[in-house]
Amino acid sequence: MSLNVRALVNDAFLSAGVLNSNTGRGVEGIDANQGVIICNEVLGQLNVEELFPFQMSIVEFVIPTLKFNWTIGLSTADIAAIRPSFINQIYFQYNTNASPVRVTQIPISEILNYKAVNASGSPIYFAYNPKMPNGEIMFNIRPFASGTISIMYTTAIPQVTINDTLDIPLEYNELIKYAIARKVAQYKQMPLDVVNSIDVLYKDARSRVGTLNSRGKVPVLDDTGRTNITQNNVLTGAT
Repeated sequence: MSLNVRALVNDAFLSAGVLNSNTGRGVEGIDANQGVIICNEVLGQLNVEELFPFQMSIVEFVIPTLKFNWTIGLSTADIAAIRPSFINQIYFQYNTNASPVRVTQIPISEILNYKAVNASGSPIYFAYNPKMPNGEIMFNIRPFASGTISIMYTTAIPQVTINDTLDIPLEYNELIKYAIARKVAQYKQMPLDVVNSIDVLYKDARSRVGTLNSRGKVPVLDDTGRTNITQNNVLTGAT
């Protein structure tokens, strides 16, 4: 389902009692800008909580220099791709005839314990920091300059503007709308009974989406194959 952001923000303001549906006017000016800011806050929170249908993706990148840390995200990053919400697996392939070598993920807090200073070769471990606007991949050993890095990852829902559309399943419409509406009601200092009623609707929508999600159905990639992972929409949910 393609969901227009402007319509979504309008619906959220209507749900919060800020707009009158009889006027035929939508959100404008400062309210429209604030609505988009709140929308992006909501999408960011859903990304963090993994309470959203994510897209499994793969990017292959020929490493031109020897570095421990690589940014991934915007066009100014080392690896230009949609910023990962989290990384599933990383492989290295040093030439077209070599078998891909899997790199093991470890917590960021542990990466320095395994870091080999001034070493270059085949990384054994990596850690990932999904910071904004560019995520950061950290290796314990600098990879070969001639190597190709293959990153299997789950993309985050990107930030939007007022004229953008969100391509999401219909089931998520009310969750996002009421999540925005309850923030709008607080922003506009609506009466407490209005805020509370929207909060009930939000929690009901969140409960329905949580029931639909199934974290355990995320595809597991084995060490020998990297196929059939680029186009699969996967529902992952907070437990």
